[in-house]
Amino acid sequence: MKKSCFAIVVVFACIGLSAADAAVVSNVFVNPMRAIAYRPQEVSGINYDALIWMMQAKDVSFIGNRILGAGDLLKQIIITNGAVSGTGFTDGVTR
Repeated sequence: MKKSCFAIVVVFACIGLSAADAAVVSNVFVNPMRAIAYRPQEVSGINYDALIWMMQAKDVSFIGNRILGAGDLLKQIIITNGAVSGTGFTDGVTR
């Protein structure tokens, strides 16, 4: 099954816009970022080089998440814009 990197970005962007005291635990992202996702309109502020993009999130934790078969379009795993706090941004999602 093919996954769209846009779908992943949207899910985490929605979480990131309003998340507080949230944990993202034990997910497996299979074959992300292998092809450019269809984007009818670019959204200002979202970095499409990242699997996960967040802004204005407080105390969000990433624990034990994995990426399998990432494509060449994956440049960064997690990018934060704005006021974001939490843990696991560097080691909570691994390849």
